[in-house]
Amino acid sequence: MKKYKKHYEIHSEINKKGKIRHNLVYKGEYYRYDLDEAQLKKMKMGYLLLLTAASVVQIGMGLINNPGSRRFVIALPYVVGFLPLVYAWLGAVRIMTSPGKMSYVDYDKGCLRLKRSTIGALVCSLLTLFGEMVFWFMERGEYSLHSEWLFLMGGLFLSLILWGILRLQSHFPCISEKKI
Repeated sequence: MKKYKKHYEIHSEINKKGKIRHNLVYKGEYYRYDLDEAQLKKMKMGYLLLLTAASVVQIGMGLINNPGSRRFVIALPYVVGFLPLVYAWLGAVRIMTSPGKMSYVDYDKGCLRLKRSTIGALVCSLLTLFGEMVFWFMERGEYSLHSEWLFLMGGLFLSLILWGILRLQSHFPCISEKKI
């Protein structure tokens, strides 16, 4: 809560029993999507479908038993890529359950978290693809490249899905409005 303390004021009052009661009052700006209900539902379903697809592809890539996935340069960014994907889910759930007007806390833990974690997952996906290409050039004749090809296509598809989530966020910006 320390991160958001500049957005709140403490109001103290004395109750009937003579005890001091402290209340937090939000004093910051509110944020909202400038969309009608149909567009808002479409945006939320888009996030849900794209994140589900990204999660399925990420898990599916791990189920491919390719020799390259046993290399550190490929396995590390692949495994680390799960963390921003989980945070993206947390941000999307926060957006789906948020009221029409969001405080800065909701905005940060929803909209901004989804954007930052999607960028992080995209970076991990691209690093995995880079590692896979390095593996292809280093181990050209030693392994069958069929499973490596599947892993590479999964990584490309995952990168496209994550890029689609970023594009969806740019089409539906969250705007600031002054406190009423």
